[in-house]
Amino acid sequence: MEIFKETFFIHAIISGMLIAGLCSFLGVYIILKRIVFIGLALSEIAALGVAIGLFLGWQAEISAIVVTFSGVLFFWQWSKNQKIPNESIIGAVYILAGALSVILVSKNPSIEATGVDLIKGNILYTTKADIRMLALLTVVTLPLHLLLLKELLFVSFDRETAHVTGLNTGLYEFVLYLSVGMVVALSMRVGGILFVFGSLIVPPLISLTLFRKINLVFLFSAIIAVGSVVAGVFISYFLDLPSTPAILCVYGLIFALANSVADT
Repeated sequence: MEIFKETFFIHAIISGMLIAGLCSFLGVYIILKRIVFIGLALSEIAALGVAIGLFLGWQAEISAIVVTFSGVLFFWQWSKNQKIPNESIIGAVYILAGALSVILVSKNPSIEATGVDLIKGNILYTTKADIRMLALLTVVTLPLHLLLLKELLFVSFDRETAHVTGLNTGLYEFVLYLSVGMVVALSMRVGGILFVFGSLIVPPLISLTLFRKINLVFLFSAIIAVGSVVAGVFISYFLDLPSTPAILCVYGLIFALANSVADT
């Protein structure tokens, strides 16, 4: 097919598969731990990091990592404070980060147009350097989580019981927050906030709806996400549609089908 001769198309599929596969795997922890909106907040914080980098003339990826890491530390420390509900703090941080991102980009006319594109992301503009970075991120993150799978699941399912049994819950929660934060920070500029957050949440929900064994949940969450990317990019190409909304609509369709199957 002629389409496979298009370099941008191949790059879009590869980067989309890497982002979706990695986010959907980590998203299982997010659903189990009931910290869904931390994924959204970290995405917006990463966008703020990109905006800061553009505003100051720094490398966007580095500034996104630094700012997101700061956000990870903040959420991790705040999770120990029970005086104010976590949801309230997450919402406040999300709103503030979003507002600051818009202000920083709008106050620098030379980057306003490209800055909005960078913050929203577009996998059709993926470069070979982006693919190498995402591949390295996958190679580092997945083995770490497979190695610590039992402990991270225990902390995600029942933090109090895990703490009582002597598990260092603080350390494992930090590993979880940090890995999610780094994946979001490095994926967001390529894929965009909607794609990253959608991949963190929807495929894991679909897999949890269809399967009870946790190993199958992780496996099929990634399979569903990767398959949806391939289908969505093909649909966007042939119907001349934006790639990210097309992929997210495929997520939505599969989610609806999964729920109809589960109800029968």
